Formats: sequence, structure tokens, C-alpha cells
Amino acid sequence: MMQNFTRKLRLLLCGSLFAAALPAQAQLTGTLTVPSASYPTLSSVITDLNTQGVGSGGVIINITPGNAQTAPAGGYQLGSALLNASLNSSKPIQINGNGNTVNPYTGTGVYDAFFCINGADYVTIDSLKLLENVANTTATTQMEWGFALLNRNASAPYDGCKNVTIRKCTISLNASNDSTFAILASHRVASGIILDTTGATINDAHHNMLISQNNITAAANGIYLDGINRPVLYNYNTIVQNNQVVFGGTANNNYGIYLRFDSVTAITGNMVNGGLNHTGNLFAIYTNTGTGRLSVTGNSITLTSAAIATRSNYGFNNNAHKDVNATFLFADNVMANWDFSAIATATIFGYNSSLGNDMDSSILRNNTFSNLNANNGTFYIFANYFGATKNVIFKNNVAKNLVKNGTSATFNIFYNYGSGTGIVDISNNRLSKLSTTLMSTSLVYAFNVTPGIDKQLKMTGNKIDSVDVAGTSTFYGYYMAGIGGLNATISQDTVQNVNVTGLLYGMYSSLASPTISQNYFSNLSTTTGAVYGFYNNEGFPVFDRNNINNLKITGNTGSIYGAHFNVARDTTRITNNFI
Repeated sequence: MMQNFTRKLRLLLCGSLFAAALPAQAQLTGTLTVPSASYPTLSSVITDLNTQGVGSGGVIINITPGNAQTAPAGGYQLGSALLNASLNSSKPIQINGNGNTVNPYTGTGVYDAFFCINGADYVTIDSLKLLENVANTTATTQMEWGFALLNRNASAPYDGCKNVTIRKCTISLNASNDSTFAILASHRVASGIILDTTGATINDAHHNMLISQNNITAAANGIYLDGINRPVLYNYNTIVQNNQVVFGGTANNNYGIYLRFDSVTAITGNMVNGGLNHTGNLFAIYTNTGTGRLSVTGNSITLTSAAIATRSNYGFNNNAHKDVNATFLFADNVMANWDFSAIATATIFGYNSSLGNDMDSSILRNNTFSNLNANNGTFYIFANYFGATKNVIFKNNVAKNLVKNGTSATFNIFYNYGSGTGIVDISNNRLSKLSTTLMSTSLVYAFNVTPGIDKQLKMTGNKIDSVDVAGTSTFYGYYMAGIGGLNATISQDTVQNVNVTGLLYGMYSSLASPTISQNYFSNLSTTTGAVYGFYNNEGFPVFDRNNINNLKITGNTGSIYGAHFNVARDTTRITNNFI
């Protein structure tokens, strides 16, 4: 019996020693080089990351320059239950591409991706170059996604991405494929299935995404970030900065930068260029349903179009981002060199915010729109539908060098429309060098303001200079309507050097009780129409210390009115003016 026990003990000890000799599946740490004996390809590293996880201090994958990679069938899939559980702020993943190219595989459907991050957190991808293969000639074989930030699971818990950075990468897809997205974040899995919201928690959203310094040279859609359709679970703290985005190339809606179901977002310093070979609608920057602070600053936007039918073209469009407790900032953006001269009719908005997007404060300042060449259609350079936003600041914006050919259009340069209580401050904006040939059925507004009955309006220091309306359309310098503008102050505004063929209003007011003072109207002329320096349609204005001079008829017929008041209904106070 003792011998039997001894034999069993020896077998147990041998088994233990054999097990100890097996190689351990250690978590990955430190710097790993690709190619190397352990990791000949990026794909081999990602396989081990998914099966072993990341250890203390995190891991850096360094791809040696001059070593192009080929994405495996189905693309790189970074994310697993084991890996995702191992990641945190002290155990991140950083992939340094060092400018190496990643070649595609041959796609098999409509959700083919170069690189998917499936719920993994604390991931940085730096300086990879994703390039479509010209041999992938069909929508089936082509890559639809460059980088995709996705959920790991198709049912709750879905597991979203947190603290993911995509930076300094180059992405080139087939821009004629309407399903191409250079950088995508979405509440879906790698198979493309859009997920339900049932059972979703805050951990299933994508938070703290940083998309920075990437160069997107071709894609129907550039950066497209979509979240969970539940306000408390929106994507949070998204930064899209300093990217170069070339987008468009189909007959459908294409987007340079698109955000939906987001909260607290900054879009800054991007160069967005769209429209080459594009025949559909273009949206350079588009914000859809969202909440929280929204900042759109320092971006440069250029659009053109190859459309042969009427299409819509937006530099910036806020469709549904609103929050009465937050601020919207649109500042220091440049929209320049928009050429639509080859299109008979187009709809063009430099800036647009849809009615009902109420914020606590809406600030538009220091933006420039210049060098537009277009024909017929609907045109708003700045269309600021501010709704019931309490504080509206519209300052130091510039529109210049605008050529509007054709004969039929609605043309607004600075448009502000809203309601509710609060203040509207429209100050120190500039319009210069506007040329148009629009005819009598068209209206041209430099400033078109409907502030709302209970909004306190302030318009000061604005300037209109060098306008030539060769057609017979009506031109309004400052048009203030809606019987609103509580105790409005309209002062030190200028309109000068305006030449028209039809009807001209330097300033037109229907405000309830404005003080209109120290404004300057000079060198306003018409060929055969009428010139009004100032026209009061209704209300109880104080008209004081204004200077109206050099109004002219340059043709054989016409009328001149220095200042016109509809005094039959209302009482006006007119003092110390020079006419």
C-alpha cells in the first residue's frame, strides 16, 4: 500500500513539473517591433493582443519604416473580452505606423474595413497609411471603412470605445462608392449590424474620441461619428481637430465631418474640401441631433460641384444640436473659393442653423466667407435661425467678393431670425464687393433681421460697401422686420457705394420702438427705380443724428427719398439728421 502511494506521489510531482515547463500566455507589455521574429506582421500582434491582453505599463507596437502591411481578410479586428478587460489608463495600446502603408484585402460585401476597434479603450493609432487598391473596382471588393470605432457585442453589454485617438494617418478610399467612410464611429458591430438601445448603459457609448491631424485624400464621407439614440448615452467629449478632409464624389448626400447623438463636441482647425466629381448634396460640416457645448472654430471650407441639377451645398449645417443650458460657438472659420459657375441652379448655405436649435448662448464671430461664383438658386451666406436662444452674439463676420449671376434667386448675406426673450447683438460685420444680375422677382438682403417681439436688438458698427446690382431686383442694405426688437438700438451702421437698376433701401425698419441714430448712408444710386436712404414701415422710432447724402438717379426716370416714414399710423421722433 505504501509503494502504491509513493508511485502516485511521483506521478503527481512529474505532472506538476511538466505543467510548469509549458510557456505562459503572458500579457503584452513594453515595445514590440514589427517585423521581428516574434511578430512578423501587425496582424500577428493584434492576434496576441486579443488572446493575451495588455500588462502593466501598456504596450507600444512600432512598425519599422519601409515595411508595408496587408490587412487580413475581414480587416484588423482589435478587441476581445480578455483584451478589453485588461486596458486602462495605465495599460494603453499605442500603434506607431511610422508612415507605413496598409494595403487592403479583397472585400466581400458592403462593410469591409481596414481597421476595426471593437470596444477597446485607451488605444492610439499613429501614422498609418490606408490605401485602397485600384484593382478593387466594385462596391463589393472595395473597402467601405478606413478606421471604424465599433461596439464589441451585438447585445447588451455592447461595450463602446473610450479614450481612442486616431492621429496623423492617411486614408484614401474610392470616393465614387457612396458607402465609404474614412473614419467611422457607430453604435454597431463589425458585421455592420446597427444595434438596439435596449439595455444600453454609459459604458456602451464612445467617449473621449480624438481624431487629429489625419489626411483624408479620398472618400465619399470623411469623418462620420454616430452614437446611441438616447440623450443620456450620447457620445461624449469628441474632438475633431487639424484634419485635412477631401470628400464627395457621388450622386447622394456626402459629408466631410458628420456628428449625431453626441454631447460636448469640438471641431477645430480642419481643412475640408468637397465636390470634385460630385453631383449630389454636399455638407462640409454637419451636426445632427446632440446636446451640450458645441464649438466649431478655425476651420477652412471650400466647396464646388459637378451637379447638373439643383443640389444643396452647406459649409456648416446645424440640423438638430440644441441645449438650453449650453453654448454654441462658431468662430474664426474661413469659407472661401466656392465655385458653382458651371451649375445653372444651386442651393448654397455658408452657415446654417435650423430653427428650433435653442441654446443658452449662440456666438458667431470672426468668420469670413469670400470668393463665391454662382448662378441661380437660393443663397444664404450666414443663415442664423437662433430660435429662442437667450443670448445671440453675431460679431466681426465678413462676406466679400461675391458674384451672383443668373436672373432668379433669394440672396441673403447676413440672416438672423428668432423669437423669445434675451438679447441679439449684431455688431461690426462687413459686406464688401457684391455683384449680381438678379431680376425683378428676386430680393437681395445684406442684413435681414427678424429678432422676435421680446428680444432686445443691438445693431452697431456694421458696414456695407461696394454693391453692384445690374439686374432689376430689390436690394435691402439693412432689413429689420417682425415688429420686434424690444427697445432696439441701431447705430453707427454704414451703407455706401451701392448701385442698382431697380429698387434700393439703405435701411428698412418695421421694429416696434427702435432708436436709429448716427448711421451713415452715402452714394446710393439707381438707374430707373427708387432710392430710399431710410424707410420706416411701422413702429415708433427715434430717428436721430443720421447722415444721408449723395443719393442719385443715374438714368432718365426714378425717385429719391432721403428718409420715408409711414406717419399715418404711428408717431415718430426725428431730430438732428443731415439729409
